[in-house]
Amino acid sequence: MLTYNLTTSIGAYAFYNCYGFNGPLTLSIHLPTIEPYTFYNCTGITGKIFVSDSVTSIGEYAFYNCVSLNESLTIGSSVEIVGQYAFCNCKGLTGPLKINGKLKSIEKFTFCNCSNLKSELKLPDSVEFIDVNAFTDCKSLTGDLNIPPYLEKI
Repeated sequence: MLTYNLTTSIGAYAFYNCYGFNGPLTLSIHLPTIEPYTFYNCTGITGKIFVSDSVTSIGEYAFYNCVSLNESLTIGSSVEIVGQYAFCNCKGLTGPLKINGKLKSIEKFTFCNCSNLKSELKLPDSVEFIDVNAFTDCKSLTGDLNIPPYLEKI
């Protein structure tokens, strides 16, 4: 189990390829950003991911190939950008996928190959940009897709 309740910073690449970690990950409610590659290829991290309302950005490849994440993904209300490949290949995520609040940009391949996410895709009205292949191979997403009113580019 990885628990960071009071942490205000975790550097880029901090746990890169730490595939030996087993169990759930609890992120601090004081964390302002999740840096690029922070948990890249941490294949033993399980459970759900809750990105708190204190986080404003999720860096590229932050959770790439965390294949054992096996529950829901909630992105907090202050996140404005989710970097490219941030959750790509998190095949174990089953949903729901909850994207809240201020999100403006979903970069390329952000959720690619999250093939077991079983939920509706509800994007907040704040989304302005969805890059190429952002949801490629998310085969289990269901329901209606509502295009946000301020979306400028898909």
